[in-house]
Amino acid sequence: MPSQPVEVSATVGIRAVPEPIYMLDGLWRESCAASYGLEREQFGEILERIGTAQNFGLAPEAIASRQQQVNYFRGLRFADLVLAQACASGHQGAWKHFLSVYRQPLTRAAIAITGSETLGRDLADQLYAELFGLKVRNGVRLSPMDSYRGKGSLMGWLRTTLAQRHVDHHRRTRRELPLDDPADGN
Repeated sequence: MPSQPVEVSATVGIRAVPEPIYMLDGLWRESCAASYGLEREQFGEILERIGTAQNFGLAPEAIASRQQQVNYFRGLRFADLVLAQACASGHQGAWKHFLSVYRQPLTRAAIAITGSETLGRDLADQLYAELFGLKVRNGVRLSPMDSYRGKGSLMGWLRTTLAQRHVDHHRRTRRELPLDDPADGN
């Protein structure tokens, strides 16, 4: 059955326009959002948040035309975006898929970054815990996965996040090192 055009304003409230902005149903199906437990309405809310936060890829003062909005959404990596959003929301099926696809590559990347298998595995495990969203603020689970916007690959975003966590860890531990004693003659 072909997807029916849905006005974004009717489903997610981006902008009231007389014509459909994009095919929400088609994008929802394309992304396999249902397999991770994201309903069509949740998917629409994600698109609204991302589109308006990024002003559809335009300058802040610009008003996006229907075609610019379509082009913006078509440029997103929906499969990655939906997986990240479902993980950020705590959907177990999404986490299982995420770990099956990304655990080994991220562990290998962490080992390469740290130069040590032990430190790399520790770094990767710390990142998984942070991504899972163990922190809660005002009753809302916080996960960095929520900040992924779908513009680049999820794997690229994960590697960048992993490298930044390594730099953060290095900065913290460098501050903990004792200062050289001037009496030592160094």
